[in-house]
This record gives sequence, C-alpha cells and structure tokens, in this order.
Amino acid sequence: MLGIIPVLVVIFKVPQLGIISLLCGLCAVFISVALQLVILPMEWDASFNKALPIITEGNYLQDDQIEPCRKILKAAAMTYVAATLASVLNVWRWLAILRR
Repeated sequence: MLGIIPVLVVIFKVPQLGIISLLCGLCAVFISVALQLVILPMEWDASFNKALPIITEGNYLQDDQIEPCRKILKAAAMTYVAATLASVLNVWRWLAILRR
C-alpha cells in the first residue's frame, strides 16, 4: 500500500488520495505489529506452560527425549519472536523512509 501511493496520486491526480492511502498503509503496518505483540505471549505460554507439561506429565516421551523436545518447543516459540522483531523493524524502516 505504501509503495503504490505515488502511482495512485499520479493516476487520479488527487493529492488527498495519497494522504489517505498513506494513513491506511501506516495503520495496517501498526496493526500488524500490535497483533504480533499480542500473539507473542500467548504462543510462548502455549509452548512452555501448556504443551511441555502435557508432554512430560503424560509420559508421551522417554526421559532422554524431554530435553530435545524442550529445544524444539523453544525453537517454535522463537519463530514468533523473530516474526515480532521483523514487524517492529518493518515499522522502523517505514518511519525512516517517510522521514526523508
């Protein structure tokens, strides 16, 4: 959305359209970051406070398999951390672009 603003302004020759499109694009980016920040604690809780106790207490794995399982759950949770950081960096990048 943010990248197509200049094209829309040139095609429709309405500068207000650019401002509206810019605001819509920024809102979409900020909503994405907000959703990532809301989802991150839930996913962390799902991996370590829900899945891990079920796996360990339910005797689904042998004792020597619990530590590798913990590492896999940590890796799964870290994918959400990485996605959240990517969203935050995307906002930071767009703010840097728009401040030029």
